Amino acid sequence: MDKFRPRNATQGDAFLHLSAMAPFSGDGNLYRAFGHVIAASHGAVLLAPVQIVKGDLTAVLDGCPVPWEEVDAVLSAELDDAMPFSLDGAAGYGEALRRLAAITPDKWVAGQIALSPIGGAVWVLRHPCGLRFAATSDVLFCDHEIDRGMFFDTCLKCGVEV
Repeated sequence: MDKFRPRNATQGDAFLHLSAMAPFSGDGNLYRAFGHVIAASHGAVLLAPVQIVKGDLTAVLDGCPVPWEEVDAVLSAELDDAMPFSLDGAAGYGEALRRLAAITPDKWVAGQIALSPIGGAVWVLRHPCGLRFAATSDVLFCDHEIDRGMFFDTCLKCGVEV
């Protein structure tokens, strides 16, 4: 079964199955708030417009797993200085970005926003179909735990030769 179909990458043409969102949930639950299905884990949140989500929505909990101000900041982020961001060849990225690449590797734009006046910046990735993913830098990028091999060194987290 397809978990994501970008087609023309518009909200009316794309869909995302709930099973593709589940790995992004730290507590095993998906939530519905602000017209989106939300999966959250420590330092990251994935938001999908309800109209592109497929699957049994009766399993989705009403409520917001993170402070509503943070979700609002991610959804309302203009990302005026956003740059194209490809997840092709996601090796070297953290686990969260590799999971995002499995959903759809291209057509993302990325930028940084502050969730609050005193908070640090987080990365926001936006896809034309309405998907939004926000995370701290430590979640997005692998900090390479090195396994010293006989012939080459490999990261235990992302599998890249370093």
